[in-house]
Amino acid sequence: MQHLAGMQSQLPLSPYVGLWSRVDGFTPELLVELLEARQVVRIVLQRNTVHLVTAEDARAFRPVLQEVVVRDLRRYGTLPDGLASVVQELASSPVSRASLRAELVARYPSVAPAALAHAARGLRPLVQVPPRGVWGSGGQVTYADLESWSGPPLPSSVGSCCATSPRTGRRRSRTCRPGAG
Repeated sequence: MQHLAGMQSQLPLSPYVGLWSRVDGFTPELLVELLEARQVVRIVLQRNTVHLVTAEDARAFRPVLQEVVVRDLRRYGTLPDGLASVVQELASSPVSRASLRAELVARYPSVAPAALAHAARGLRPLVQVPPRGVWGSGGQVTYADLESWSGPPLPSSVGSCCATSPRTGRRRSRTCRPGAG
């Protein structure tokens, strides 16, 4: 998984087929073990869709991609102040998508429920926890905040994205800020 920088995982079981077709000796149990040990996670990343990545990559990539994810939320207009903190609190332990949405709607009744549900996974890095994504299992979407699930963001993630390409001599990312890396 480390060399892939993520696999599309909107459909929870698609990474199993992708890995089976690319890795000799791959069995679903190998990925199940990694998911259950929190070494790989399913999280919104590239193109604002769910990807399967190592937990370390999620902690490094999500801060870099956060600006893009939040930009997608502009279509909902102004969101309530403090919403990200509330989502972090509610998802500090696994919470079903339905329960998270219901709690947010109760706290912010004047905001469209769809906006709150979408904003929750955009404002905070929420991972979809097992049993969703586990071969032979199923279940509703259940979220946990990435920090509580696998640790805080990696401090060097922004600096590493801003490295200069040896091939072109240009910075590697448009999201880099002067002095960030």
